[in-house]
Amino acid sequence: MAEVTLDGVCKRFRGREVIPELSLTVRDGELFILVGPSGCGKSTIMHLIAGLEAPSAGRILFDGQDVTPLSPRDRDVALVFQSYALYPHMTVADNLAFPLRVVKRQTGLTQAQIVSEVGRIAELLGISGVLDRRPRELSGGQRQRVALGRALSRQPRVFLLDEPLSNLDAQLRAVMRTELRRLHDQLGITMIYVTHDQTEAMTLADRLAVLDRGRLQQVGKPRELYDRPANRFVAQFVGSPSMNMLEAKIKDGGARTPLFDLPICLPSLRAHEGQSVVLGIRPESLIIGDEPSTSELSEKIERVGSGIVRLVELSGGQTWVTVEVGRHPKDGLLVGAGSRALHISPGDRVSLSLSEAESACHLFDPTTGGRLGGA
Repeated sequence: MAEVTLDGVCKRFRGREVIPELSLTVRDGELFILVGPSGCGKSTIMHLIAGLEAPSAGRILFDGQDVTPLSPRDRDVALVFQSYALYPHMTVADNLAFPLRVVKRQTGLTQAQIVSEVGRIAELLGISGVLDRRPRELSGGQRQRVALGRALSRQPRVFLLDEPLSNLDAQLRAVMRTELRRLHDQLGITMIYVTHDQTEAMTLADRLAVLDRGRLQQVGKPRELYDRPANRFVAQFVGSPSMNMLEAKIKDGGARTPLFDLPICLPSLRAHEGQSVVLGIRPESLIIGDEPSTSELSEKIERVGSGIVRLVELSGGQTWVTVEVGRHPKDGLLVGAGSRALHISPGDRVSLSLSEAESACHLFDPTTGGRLGGA
């Protein structure tokens, strides 16, 4: 295993800077995820770590050793692609054994040891029953397991996964997320994982880095990024549905949003008195439904307004409701949470209440997008 450090790494293509100066450390044995929208530079960073691309500036270190001039082979990394990249003419067993046979002379492995290692990897990944099949005879999940197994058979210092689950359907992705987490916990290998799916990132990561246009926005544990996003971009990218954003002004210690008529009292915000801000509210904190009771209002919930239902989305045990709020049609749309017992349809008028008002609200600078202190 290895600690991976990017020290002032920069990458330019045809004079265009796609990765500005980037410094980042992935700890030994960590499952670290690079997440961000398409085109933000995630795969480029992965290729730089693997040695498939050379940085325009900066260094890449494994356990303090500068590996920047080394080839991919000499870096001892294994890369799993989105496309699986299996050898179609080989059986599963031969695909798993191929990396071991390539280094057979260097490692001194015997044929019996190779067969034993293939059996161990197949057992670990639950594909022992398909060793005699070829890739075209496998399901998507089985192909993904073979691709993982082929990389694992080399016992690399660093395991790189470039959007490995994006070709799978939603149900199979959920299964494979569990398998990957189990695999990491069992092996303790350093894994760097690229995805644009923030649900995958939040589910799998020990820590994650959020990127936007090649720039690092925030690094931390999933809960840290969710509870205290460093800026507006992270706040809207992390979490599904996305955080609601409202223009507001701090007045009398509260955030006032005159367009939507949502007077939200937040006594801790007096330091920003008179400031124009962007107010962020997580959808799960915006309760859609009937008028809250007096006891609820005094303890947890503050009534903030009403609106017209535009969309109702049932998502498992949660109902997400898109509500049009404002004095004029299409002033703005907010997404909030409704209970399963709530029977509403588009066109209905509903109340909006804020749960745990002070902790539910996040304030951002309207110019820089950075998080404002005390919020």
